[in-house]
Amino acid sequence: MVVSKIYAKALFELSVEENKLEEIFSRVIFFVENIFKESEFENFLLNPSINFKEKKNVLGKIFTDDNDNLLSNFFLLLIQKDRFKYIRDIFNDFFDEYYKYKNILRVQIVSASILPQNIIDDIKKVLEKKFNASVVFETLIDKSIIGGFIIKANETLIDASIKFSLENFKNYLLDSDLEEWSGLSV
Repeated sequence: MVVSKIYAKALFELSVEENKLEEIFSRVIFFVENIFKESEFENFLLNPSINFKEKKNVLGKIFTDDNDNLLSNFFLLLIQKDRFKYIRDIFNDFFDEYYKYKNILRVQIVSASILPQNIIDDIKKVLEKKFNASVVFETLIDKSIIGGFIIKANETLIDASIKFSLENFKNYLLDSDLEEWSGLSV
């Protein structure tokens, strides 16, 4: 088992055991969306020239609420065991555990531009029916796909991008017999 999965599973199971799953989930979301967006905090905790006591003091200032003990201690453990470098993977694996527990499917939609809400709603309905689970979207913009979208859900990949269609058409033309095209005039 990968290191990140082991630590994520431990955090998840402790959160459930302590009846703090929703709290910890919210805090992890907060860290991902705010604290780790800029890498300064992460770099500080990863810096080997800063001693453990200093790192512990900074964490003590961030985790001021008694309810934060579980997450604070988790961070300290990761620092002590030199595993903090895996924090992003750990959090990602923690989300996987959480969503699996809640029967929620994480779906990534990649598109060239922001998709209209009605299309997202239609995709959501189809996926919820297909996978018999609630759906949570992560949307990414990638202009290289030209148009359309790519959906990644579990092991399923649906590529409805224009780039993919053009590549398929190009391959078709390259693989087809030139005699078929001989009747075409250019």
